[in-house]
Amino acid sequence: ALVELLESGELTPRPNKRGHLTMGPLNKLMVHCESGIPVDLFVATKENWGMALLVRTGDLLFNKEIMTRFRAVGWAGHAYGGVTTPSGEVDCPEEDDVFRLLGVPYINPYDRTGGVLRSLYGTRYQ
Repeated sequence: ALVELLESGELTPRPNKRGHLTMGPLNKLMVHCESGIPVDLFVATKENWGMALLVRTGDLLFNKEIMTRFRAVGWAGHAYGGVTTPSGEVDCPEEDDVFRLLGVPYINPYDRTGGVLRSLYGTRYQ
């Protein structure tokens, strides 16, 4: 179906912020030709769905706070959907799994704004 949309000219690849086309196996950046609306496609697996969804909801500052929390506990959260600990990759099939790993209560997607972690924990979220 994606190939058909590209071949028909409905979608076309678009460059990322650095000017490079992103049409890899996990992420594809395109634009709807008629409207000019950007279309971003991200592939997730059942093992990393929770993290993939989490990093694609909320605003930029919220996501920065979540990634700061990962660094504070010595782990890495990845935009492709993975969570890496010193013991290896951790499956996060649900968003709850990510919040639980970080010791943070579940935050509704509509409430994921910059400062929400700071309002819950002060500077302790780091």
